[in-house]
Amino acid sequence: MRIGVLGASSIIGQAVVDRLRSMGHDVQIWGRQQSGGEDLHLLFDLDAPTPLTGPTCESAVLLSWIGDPRTPEVMQRNKSSYQFLADELQRSSTFPVFVSTATSSQTSRSVHARAKFATEQLFDGWGAIVRPGRILFRDGRIAGRAARKSWLMSQIGSVIRTDLKIPTVQIDAVAAKIVTLAISRTPGTWDLQDELVLVGSHRKFAPLVPRRIIHYFVLGVAFVIFRQKSNILDRWYALIDAQRLEQDN
Repeated sequence: MRIGVLGASSIIGQAVVDRLRSMGHDVQIWGRQQSGGEDLHLLFDLDAPTPLTGPTCESAVLLSWIGDPRTPEVMQRNKSSYQFLADELQRSSTFPVFVSTATSSQTSRSVHARAKFATEQLFDGWGAIVRPGRILFRDGRIAGRAARKSWLMSQIGSVIRTDLKIPTVQIDAVAAKIVTLAISRTPGTWDLQDELVLVGSHRKFAPLVPRRIIHYFVLGVAFVIFRQKSNILDRWYALIDAQRLEQDN
């Protein structure tokens, strides 16, 4: 099969491309620039989407996302670009596999989680939606910029904290599920509950005091130190979503 991959330079994208190629499939790399020594087959940028050209793919794995800063404007740009892309894929009869997030929710206070949910709806009923948790490497390291940027929140959390178990999924399990859906072209939504691993004892900022107090405290710290209050607050809201998800499981 010919399968397009948007976001092939991401952690999940690299694993998906390797798995597809090892199975003998023709992988078409979509992106805004060449990366990792890969040949760029199709220029596509979420900041400035253009009509799809070149060979038609039977399926497309959609991993790209503008994640920083996590502001309503940036999240709306993600959704608008994916609306354009969804129309293009329908026109070419290409089956989409959209990789979302475990905390995707219509009612979340996190604009990131709400934007992911809204984007999922573009593919609901005719594409596949995958909701992984945090990604765990074989050596136990947690992948992703959010994990690497959590040092300050961890330090604050050492004073006001809980030991938070965050739903985490093995990278191999995520890649295998995405590849299976792309090949089988099976529509539906998959929360990777069966593959989840609960990773504990992470010192994360979690509400042990009234949320209003924490809200204004985080707001003040973010504004004074980072001047990125929307981005920091959104990551905090997403963390609360992760805590609720862990409690539900």
